[in-house]
Amino acid sequence: MIHSFSAANFFSFKDTAEVPFQVGAGAPDTEQFFISGTGQRLSKVQVVIGPNGSGKTNLLKALPFLRYFMLSSFSRIDPEDRILVSAFSFSRETMPMCLCIEFEEGGGLYKYELVLGQDSDSDLGVNREQLSKKYEKSYRYLFKREYDGGSYKIALQDLSVSLKDVHALGQRRNASLFSVLRHIGTPEITAISNGLQKMYTNVDYIGKVDSGHFGNLGTVAKLYAQRPELKDFVESILSDLDLGLSGFEIEEYPAPDDDEQKGSRFFPVGIHTINGESYPLRFAFESTGTKKLFVLLAKIVPVLFEGGVAVIDEFETDLHPHMIPRLLDLFFDPVTNPHNAQLLFSCHATEILQRLDKTQINLVEKDSETCESEAYRLDQLKGVRRDDNFYAKYMSSVYGAVPNI
Repeated sequence: MIHSFSAANFFSFKDTAEVPFQVGAGAPDTEQFFISGTGQRLSKVQVVIGPNGSGKTNLLKALPFLRYFMLSSFSRIDPEDRILVSAFSFSRETMPMCLCIEFEEGGGLYKYELVLGQDSDSDLGVNREQLSKKYEKSYRYLFKREYDGGSYKIALQDLSVSLKDVHALGQRRNASLFSVLRHIGTPEITAISNGLQKMYTNVDYIGKVDSGHFGNLGTVAKLYAQRPELKDFVESILSDLDLGLSGFEIEEYPAPDDDEQKGSRFFPVGIHTINGESYPLRFAFESTGTKKLFVLLAKIVPVLFEGGVAVIDEFETDLHPHMIPRLLDLFFDPVTNPHNAQLLFSCHATEILQRLDKTQINLVEKDSETCESEAYRLDQLKGVRRDDNFYAKYMSSVYGAVPNI
C-alpha cells in the first residue's frame, strides 16, 4: 500500500509535488481511512482536482512510471533505449529528475528514491538510486547505487545476493537496480514487489489511455471470461446502477485464419430483462457511458479483490455525477474492499468534494507565466476546517486551482 509519492522536474512539475496518503489522528473515524500494518493511518482514496491543462494527469503519471521503472525496466527495454519519461520542458536549467515513493509491504515500510540526470546526448539516465527499509524510527538502506560519470558504485546489505552477482548487470543507465535484483530472483525484492505489481491504471507516458473503443471491450471481456469471480461482481454493480442491464454474457469466437493474433476473440453482450423476458444486446450498441463503466471496472475490481492501487485519470468521463460516490463507496466499504485497496484519481466532477475529507483532496494549478504546475493537499492550506463546505469554497476560488476565465 502507498504511504506517499513525490516527483520533481517531472513533466510539468519543476519543483517537488507530493501526494501523501498518510493522515493524522484528527482525521474522521470513518471507513474512508484505515490503520496499516505499521500503525500508520492511511486514506483509501486521494482525488486530484484542477483546471484543464494544470498538470493533473502528469501528477498521476508518477506512480505508474515508478512501478514500471522499479519492476520492469531491466527486462522490458534494451540497453540502448531511452527512458520514456520527460523532464520539465520550459526552462534552460539542467536539473535532475527526482522521484520517491514510500510504500508498505509484508508489514515493512520501504522508501525508494530515484534521481535521473541528463547525459551528453540529452537522454536521461540513473544518477542515484536507493531502496531503504524502516527499522524502528529510522531508515537503513538495502541497496544504493550512484553514478560517478563512468560506472556505478553499488552497495548492498540485508539482501540474499552478493555484489559480484549484480555488479555487471547493474551498470545500465536506463534500468533500475531494483529491476535487476527482481530479474535475478532476489527473495527480498521479489517479496517487496508484490504490492507494486497490483497497480491498475489508464495512464501511460503520453497520458490517459482511451477506454471505450471496441478493442478494449474485447480485452476486458476476455478478463471477465477468465475470472468468473470478477464477472459476477461487475454484473452486480452494473445491474445496481440503473443502466437497464440485468447482467452480461461473454461470447467467444475463434480468430480468423488470416489474423496474426491467434486465439479466441471475446465479445460482451448485455442482458436486458423486460417483463420477465431476457433480450441480448452487443455491448458495441450500449451507451457510451455503459461501455466506459464496463472498461473502468476492469481497472477497479481487481484491486478490490486482491489489494493494491488503481490510478485513474478523468474518473468521471461519460458517467453521471451520481455514479461517482457509488464507485467510491466500493473502496470505503470493508465488505467490498477487504484488503484496503487504494484509489488515486483525477476528476472534474467537483461535487465529489462534499464527500471527502480535506486530507483526501489534492489541488493542482499551473502558473500562467512559467507553465509550472504546483500541487498541494487541501489540509496544507491555513484555515481550512473539516466542517467547511469544500465544494462551495472551491467553486468560489477560495482554494485556488480553478480556471482563470
